[in-house]
Amino acid sequence: MALLAFLLLAGNNILFAQEEVKAVEKVLKKSAYDQPAFYALCILAIVLLIYIRQLSKLFSSVVSNYVKKQKDNNNSSPTLMVLAMIGLFQLMPSTSHASAISGFLHEGFGSTAFNAIAIIVAFELLVIVVLTSIINTFLKKKKAVEPYVAKKTVPIWDKLNKSVSIEKEDAIMTDHDYDGIRELDNNLPPWWKYGFYLTIVYSVFYLGYYHVFAAGPLQIQELAIAEQKAEAAMEEYLKNAANQVDETNVMFLSSESDIAEGRKLFGDKTCIACHGPQGGGGTGPNLTDDYWLHGGAAGDVFYSIKYGIPEKGMKSWKNEITPSQMAQIVSYIHSIKGSNPPGAKEAQGELYAPKIEGDSLSNATVDTLDAPVDTTKK
Repeated sequence: MALLAFLLLAGNNILFAQEEVKAVEKVLKKSAYDQPAFYALCILAIVLLIYIRQLSKLFSSVVSNYVKKQKDNNNSSPTLMVLAMIGLFQLMPSTSHASAISGFLHEGFGSTAFNAIAIIVAFELLVIVVLTSIINTFLKKKKAVEPYVAKKTVPIWDKLNKSVSIEKEDAIMTDHDYDGIRELDNNLPPWWKYGFYLTIVYSVFYLGYYHVFAAGPLQIQELAIAEQKAEAAMEEYLKNAANQVDETNVMFLSSESDIAEGRKLFGDKTCIACHGPQGGGGTGPNLTDDYWLHGGAAGDVFYSIKYGIPEKGMKSWKNEITPSQMAQIVSYIHSIKGSNPPGAKEAQGELYAPKIEGDSLSNATVDTLDAPVDTTKK
């Protein structure tokens, strides 16, 4: 009845506003039937009407039972409350409703039909709110106060496992027999089930994040990024550690750039004056043969360049060239072994045989420190 009253009020007020509505519709020149929202509102109005119908049945039942038990009630009746609300709405001037509809049209809501269905939906929602509130009020009054019963506390371990006690295992015993071992039909523990559900939820986000939206790198991409960072860190380390080399850890370098830089340093007013432009010797000994006065290992040659041989007239270069440059000179000297340049000086010193099998002194292969340094030669 309340819904019917609201629908009649809406139709009555719209009829009073027809003159002003028609004038506005000429300006808008758009029909509500061209708008999908109009049909959506119609469907919503029907659904709400069905819901109100069910609420009305429940409302009638609750009120009837309450009135039977409460003959003398000082509070105002909920039915009278609804009727009073309808009466107040009916007493509102028709011109105000017409102005409201006109305002909706001017704001772009569409035509009269659209606004009419919108008002009906609003009224239906209002009726649902009022009926729900009244029903809840009656149900709270009708509900008896139940005596408090203390609940038995269950240990958390039992809640997580939800297992059957040994005394009750006969109820879940199956007929499966494996060499005398019987099988129980236990349920999966809740912790396992919820953990499994969590992995499913996580997999959905993982799939979307990494494979659908490509917001994060995959494992192979992470590996490539890690390798690039490692290479950059190694290059940075080698730059900082280049001048930390000494006679105990120097190695023969094999890169062409290091050999070329060593050749340049060899001939840049350092070694060429005493050992000749091709290392064949002069004032100093021949550096292209296999005989050495002070050792032919990488550490020995580095030691001779760094500290010099004062008794033979060779100066110390440690204050004029860096350790990394000394390593490049050592590598260049290693690369010219066996070159036999023209006019080379005769061999001096003792024959040097590398301790590493297969080591060739005729090319620039990478070699490790192949002989210990004799610090007594300083």
